[in-house]
Amino acid sequence: MTDAQTVKQGAVLYDTRGNTSLDPVSDRALCHVVSVFEEVGTGDRLYNVWDGTHTYQEFVHEDRLLEDFEPAGWTFPRGSKPLYHLTRNCGVEDPADLMTDGGEEVGRGDHQPDDWTTLDDIADSESVEVECSAHLAAPETCDGWGETVDLDEPAYVEDGRLFLPGFSWTCPECGNPHSFRIDGVEVSNLV
Repeated sequence: MTDAQTVKQGAVLYDTRGNTSLDPVSDRALCHVVSVFEEVGTGDRLYNVWDGTHTYQEFVHEDRLLEDFEPAGWTFPRGSKPLYHLTRNCGVEDPADLMTDGGEEVGRGDHQPDDWTTLDDIADSESVEVECSAHLAAPETCDGWGETVDLDEPAYVEDGRLFLPGFSWTCPECGNPHSFRIDGVEVSNLV
């Protein structure tokens, strides 16, 4: 087990690279491991790391994780934003939290959680809108290829995993083998 493999889902980290895309304001940004994927066959791990407000994300290979990030020594539930906890409940000031003055939360417009697409909404679809997600973490690698894909059979969900019969889980532009937006939902074929 590598040292990075001791970092689990929910871990809070500091981005030690300074002034990064995950937090262009801070030199030592608070980040959050939301998911950990293990590559089938190789066992390599890929960490889905978000900034502390869950605005920006990056996929980080286990070989780079502890080079670029330092464990903060605590964990936080993956659906919650650790920076908001510190600024709104603990009195910590941080310029990355733009809503500490009692104002209204912005950023999702009129869309509320009840309106968001889920995997179950995609099930039974015969065609889906697909977009490569590699450009979100590394814009220089992909332009965000996307198209409507007609499936061989209707999509289905089994054990919380989305299956798209006939869809090749590889971006034709950058070779990204796993992470896509399917009808607006972030989906990965990694286990």
